[in-house]
Amino acid sequence: MGRPDAEISVTSIPDIARYTVESILLLVDPEKSEREINVAGERTTWQHLIDDLDAVQGVMYQCTNLSLEEAHIKQEEYRRSGDEVSELEWSAKPPAASGSAVVPGKLDNDKFSSVPETAKEILQRIFPVA
Repeated sequence: MGRPDAEISVTSIPDIARYTVESILLLVDPEKSEREINVAGERTTWQHLIDDLDAVQGVMYQCTNLSLEEAHIKQEEYRRSGDEVSELEWSAKPPAASGSAVVPGKLDNDKFSSVPETAKEILQRIFPVA
C-alpha cells in the first residue's frame, strides 16, 4: 500500500511500557505546561521491514502495493456494510503507507535507561526460529 520507501516508526509494546513507566521519573520543566517525549524503537521503511521479515522467516514475500485511493474505497465499503473492524483496519493504512506513521522530530530515547528493540529484533521475538 502506498510507497515501499515510506518511513515508519516501529516500537515494541514492551518498549512502550518501559518508556511510559520510566517517563514518570523524568523531571518536568516548570516553565512548560506539558511534557512531550518522542521515542521509537526504530525508524525504517516498509520495504526494509518486509526485508527483515523475509530474513527472519526465511520466506520471500511478494508485496502488492495498493493505491491510497483503493484503501479509502475499501474503508468506505466496510463502513457502509457496518463492518467496523475492517473499516478501522483500512482507515489506518493510508496514513501509515504515506509516511505519516513516523515519530516526528528528534527522538528522546537517550533519556531512558533501556535500549529499544529494532524492528528485526521484534520480528525475531515474534517469529522464533523453530
